[in-house]
Order: sequence, then C-alpha cells, then structure tokens
Amino acid sequence: MDERTTIEARDSGQLLKAMVPDSKNRQKIEKNIHERRLVRYLSDLRCKMNLTQKQMSDKINRSQSFISKLENSKDTELTLGEIDIYAEMNDLALNISFTKKDATLVDSIKYHAVKIKNHLDELTHLASGDKDIEKGVDQFLDEAFYNMTNIVLETMMKFDKYKTIEVLMKKHKLKPEKDPIRLHEHVSIDADFDVAHC
Repeated sequence: MDERTTIEARDSGQLLKAMVPDSKNRQKIEKNIHERRLVRYLSDLRCKMNLTQKQMSDKINRSQSFISKLENSKDTELTLGEIDIYAEMNDLALNISFTKKDATLVDSIKYHAVKIKNHLDELTHLASGDKDIEKGVDQFLDEAFYNMTNIVLETMMKFDKYKTIEVLMKKHKLKPEKDPIRLHEHVSIDADFDVAHC
C-alpha cells in the first residue's frame, strides 16, 4: 500500500466515522467494503472501458442481470471464470498468488525481488544462442538495472541523511546517467476512480 493509498484509507476511515457515529453500523459498512474489494475492482475495470452493464453483457454473450448480480455480490461469491471474463475483456492475464497473512512490507519486497530474478533468468535463458535476442535482452537488462537502482535511490533520498542524489551516488560509487528512466507501470485502478457515471 503506497503513501497515497494509506492517506486515502485513513481519510475515508475518518469520513466514515464522521458520517456513521454508531460503531456497530460503521463496522458493518467497513465489513461490506472489505468483502467487496475485488468486485469493486471488476466494476472499475468495466467502467474504465466506458461500458455499461448492458454493453458488457452483450460483449460476453450473457444477460445484463448476470453482470448486475456479479457486481453486487461479495468477493467470496465470485468464480475464477467470472474474474477471468473481466480480465479477458481488458486484455489482462489472471494471476493468483498466496502470501502469509502476517507478511510484512519487507517480505513482500523480498518476494517480488525473487520473482524479478526468476524472470530475468528466464529472459537470459531465452536469449542464449540467438545474437539478436541476446542484444535486445542485454539492452533491456541495462535499462532494468538503471531503473531499479533509481527506484531504490529515490526511496533512500527520503531519509534526511541523504539530502542529494550526489551523496547517494558517491556512497554507492555510481555514475550519473543522462538517459531518462523508462518505466511501465503495472495495470491498476486508482483508489479514487469515479464510477458514478457507470
């Protein structure tokens, strides 16, 4: 959860507390919100495509009531097939991962670091024996190294002891680059996305 999401979550919690002073009713609402996170995400995906429920149902050869029921259900009532329909409509692949409930942010970063290493190993294996692919992979690895290094450096600069990028570059014996960072963000739905028009 990034800083903005944390702030938004805290603000929405305070807003809910102000609007619903009774703690029992507030807990019911919070529970309902928690139980419908994935459903809300799927609904947001449809809205991002500028599709009404009727248009979505036509595209997947289902009734509008199917879409309506799905988008008003709880996460636990969804099937993998229904989730996959929304993924397919958005040209997305469905990935499922299991993590420990008590996993920390550090655990999550380590998990993703291992996944990145595994993908990089697959990429270099794919390139072995083909000079053209090897050249492209080599270029990508240079870019990935630069991007990941900059991500860590930018995070470290949030500490007071690292006031400038020069201090960090000197500490880690890095030379400044002139090329821009080219990052491709993971597909996500903004937490504050307005779905009122759907």
